[in-house]
Amino acid sequence: RALSEQARLLDLSNDAILVRDADDRITYWNRAADELYGFTREEALGRVSHELLRTQFPAALDEVNEQLHRDERWSGEVVHTRKDGAKVTVNSRWALDRKANRDTWCVLETNNDITQQQRTEKALRESEERFRAIVETTPECVKLVAADGTLLHMNSSGLQMVGAHSTEEVVGKNVYDLIAPGDRDRFKAFNESICHGEQGSLQFDIVGLEGKRRHMETHAAPLRNPDGTIVHLAVSSDRSEEHTSELQSHHDL
Repeated sequence: RALSEQARLLDLSNDAILVRDADDRITYWNRAADELYGFTREEALGRVSHELLRTQFPAALDEVNEQLHRDERWSGEVVHTRKDGAKVTVNSRWALDRKANRDTWCVLETNNDITQQQRTEKALRESEERFRAIVETTPECVKLVAADGTLLHMNSSGLQMVGAHSTEEVVGKNVYDLIAPGDRDRFKAFNESICHGEQGSLQFDIVGLEGKRRHMETHAAPLRNPDGTIVHLAVSSDRSEEHTSELQSHHDL
């Protein structure tokens, strides 16, 4: 009755759970293992688990077993093959249970399906890489600014505009130092409004590291980080020539 109750509880788990003997033959197979792998309990019992599931290990099986017998624990990501031939990646956790005789043992194996999680993470990485490529090749200045004015990121076009030869010269420092003194208060108020969730545009002057003054037009929006904080994402264009022409036209008038 006690064994029956334990088996019933293990069947409630969302993780695939199996028990293997010293020959790696399956002696227990829960309901979640049925659902994950497509093999019924009757098909799995008595089979060598690594042959049934065609397991792909992150290291040689001898190394995995050596760690298991040394630490009585092992965990890692492995790839299994379902009955229908589909591959699934699982986070596999093993626990060694030794009997009175050290040559007799069993292994409790718990497998958590992370296939979709890996696909999502891969898609996210690819999306981030594409975004980075777009940001780095755009001729405008793309930057991220924290609420206190700390410059968090600036692309290569932006670095050229402010006269920086490397990110270390400006990233991590206060962006307000690059704003022309007459526009600094307006820019600070603008940055704070963006970091409070607003969107907007602003024209202002910057004074680069080499002393060159430029007239900029920026379009900004709030960007929420995973931790809930909001930063200022902006795309800024150099409007110096247009601004100079406008000033000249007004002067001529």
